[in-house]
Amino acid sequence: MSEENLTPFAAVMRRVGRATKSFQWPVLKGEKPRPGMFVMLVDEDITAAQKAAVDYLKSDLKLDEYQLALTLDRNLYAAEEERQLLARALRDPSNAELPYATVEDLRRFLDPDTRLVLMRMYNAFVAERSPITREQDPEKLRALVRDLKDPGDLSNLLSSFDSDTLVCTVIALAIP
Repeated sequence: MSEENLTPFAAVMRRVGRATKSFQWPVLKGEKPRPGMFVMLVDEDITAAQKAAVDYLKSDLKLDEYQLALTLDRNLYAAEEERQLLARALRDPSNAELPYATVEDLRRFLDPDTRLVLMRMYNAFVAERSPITREQDPEKLRALVRDLKDPGDLSNLLSSFDSDTLVCTVIALAIP
């Protein structure tokens, strides 16, 4: 689409570009840290990753429609979707325009724990960039924490959050 055919929204978004975040790859003790970079995925990327995950399960793993239906709510689909998302989000630290790895690379070389850590880091990046998170008033959050110190209130609140939210919260609190 040419520049003159863009809607005002598309023109602004193209000019602003995508948000990026640098990070250090998870390493074992004694290993040298390696830089990495995420790019913020948009709905089109996420939909493409979800479709590619289903396509991989059907074509490469030869799942029929019945098996696929049983799998979609299970770990196999979730792991492949995460690999598809990471292949789109991971960028070369020296140039955010360049993808860092293919989904095939991630299937072949990335262990499940590192994949989960990278997804948590990416989800924390998404939460950090979210307009919903940015609208949070720090004083209201402090008041909420004070109120939650009453017996029973904290456990009631924590049980209402999904595990990803809780993990992102703990990571955000633990990393300065």
